[in-house]
Amino acid sequence: GLTIKSEKSLSAVAFLSLSYIAVFAVVVVGLAFHTSPPPNAEPLTMWDPSKALLSLPVICFGFTSHVVLLPTMRNMHNPTPTRLRAAVRLSLLISGVCYAAVGVCGYLAFRERTAGDLLRNFGGKNAHGMVMYCFKE
Repeated sequence: GLTIKSEKSLSAVAFLSLSYIAVFAVVVVGLAFHTSPPPNAEPLTMWDPSKALLSLPVICFGFTSHVVLLPTMRNMHNPTPTRLRAAVRLSLLISGVCYAAVGVCGYLAFRERTAGDLLRNFGGKNAHGMVMYCFKE
């Protein structure tokens, strides 16, 4: 298994990854408000119940935080079940808000061309495509 030698290095990597996620969310939200719909665009359909089952696996596996419960409790000051529940609820709330913001704004930006993996809409299979898309005029 993976052995963490330093919790400081783990927190630095976690902060870096959360920073990248925040930048991506800001870019997608900016695109949603910056781009205008094409003239022949169909009206927005924000909820299509016939496709709800396609989203269920993404939603279920997007919130798999149970693997970090024990390390989180071990690193808490004065760990109690009540404080752990509060931390889990807060982290799930923040994750849910980020998922919803990126999903809705990604749909507003790309409309019917929205890919299941939103990164594919940025014109590349790697980070270079996303960077080029963000800086093109």
